[in-house]
Amino acid sequence: MNKYRVRQAGIIPENKLRFFKVGIVGCGAVGSHVANALARMGVANFVLIDSDIVSEENISCQGFYPSDINKFKSMAVADDIISINYGANVDNYVSYLTHAHADVLKDCDVIISAVDNMQTRKDIISMCVEYDIGGVVIDPRMGAEKIAMCVVDIDYYATGGADWYNYMLFSDENAVDEPCTAKATIYTAQLISGLVCKAVKDVITQYEHRTRFISWDISSNKIVDYTREED
Repeated sequence: MNKYRVRQAGIIPENKLRFFKVGIVGCGAVGSHVANALARMGVANFVLIDSDIVSEENISCQGFYPSDINKFKSMAVADDIISINYGANVDNYVSYLTHAHADVLKDCDVIISAVDNMQTRKDIISMCVEYDIGGVVIDPRMGAEKIAMCVVDIDYYATGGADWYNYMLFSDENAVDEPCTAKATIYTAQLISGLVCKAVKDVITQYEHRTRFISWDISSNKIVDYTREED
């Protein structure tokens, strides 16, 4: 047991962490905090995809420092992961997601769709089905004080199950609330990142009651949580 993680012993199996691989598409408000937390949990294998650059307005709610301004986000996140878990393997791509990334994502156990538009979410789930990528897609979404997260078993979805997720892939024009690039708070970003990490832990431990969908209006403290069920 690594002494860094002794306090999570019995909750997250250390022997599985070193082989587990996570793909994070989007390294902004959600992706940057998720990567930091997963590195602290002990996840040792990452694929990062993001084309954006750190700007001043990112400092208040994303996992960056003033010294990161003008760096590519994926590169800053990769450096952060290595600073926490120096044995981690990080494949970093300064790019928009394309089908060319199918090969680098193929061995991921989980794909985290930490993006701010519906079209890329659709592209991610389509790529996962078409190229048999990963086992689970985790799709977190946030506005200023609102959270939603979907957890989708890819094989189940590919065979016609989990069709509820199709209704969550509405158009950007019909999306409610602000995209994460418009309004965001550090507590909303960190709360949803914690939920994503809990979902990753459930995949690692094969927890049978893992969440499939959660919606949280933080401003009014209202939570809707639907656990996984066969539908």
